[in-house]
Amino acid sequence: MKEKGIQKVVSISKDSSQKESSPKIPITRNVSVSKTKTIPLFDDEFEKDFKLKWSTCPIVVGRYVDFHALQQDEVPLKEYTDKLGWSSFLQIRERHYPKVIQAFYSQAKTFPDKSLFVSTIKGVKISLTLNDISEIFNIPNTGSCIYGDSWITDLNNLNLDSICQKILKPTTTELLSSNLQKIPKMPSLLSQHSRVPRKGKRGVVTKNNLMIIYHLFFKKRLL
Repeated sequence: MKEKGIQKVVSISKDSSQKESSPKIPITRNVSVSKTKTIPLFDDEFEKDFKLKWSTCPIVVGRYVDFHALQQDEVPLKEYTDKLGWSSFLQIRERHYPKVIQAFYSQAKTFPDKSLFVSTIKGVKISLTLNDISEIFNIPNTGSCIYGDSWITDLNNLNLDSICQKILKPTTTELLSSNLQKIPKMPSLLSQHSRVPRKGKRGVVTKNNLMIIYHLFFKKRLL
């Protein structure tokens, strides 16, 4: 009942002779439990080697590039990544499983002469070529095919001083991430502890890091 807009909740006790009907719980019979054997990531013979060498390898979380936020901060990075065909790849956000990744690389075999990468996980053989990786990540399979400290020499002896003048802030000469201009600094930040090994030198622009910066800043495709 209501009194002047105030609602009162009244609890009325029920006669003890009245019993509430209990809901009937369905009885399940003949439950079938799957006894399918779980397939291990790799054969038991590799377990010791995996624990010693691979299980402690850190797996970093992939970096996601928010082009919209960068555009609002007047950093037109997408203009450069579009030219290289990397924009779609840099926006990938997928769940990852560290132990599966460790197992995948622990079982890997490479065949440089065929540009082939092979691994076996849960009894399934996985073969990857450059074309496969290109299709999976939606990135071009064309451009400079270089890697390592000698990349400047491999590209017809580029002028390192000239490159540094373009990518470094005025009055700076040392190849440090903090000395880079806005656009060149982005791939440096992305690669820290992520895509390109840095050998513990976080703030230093390594040769391979400089290779990525050069191709991005000058809009030259890199394979």
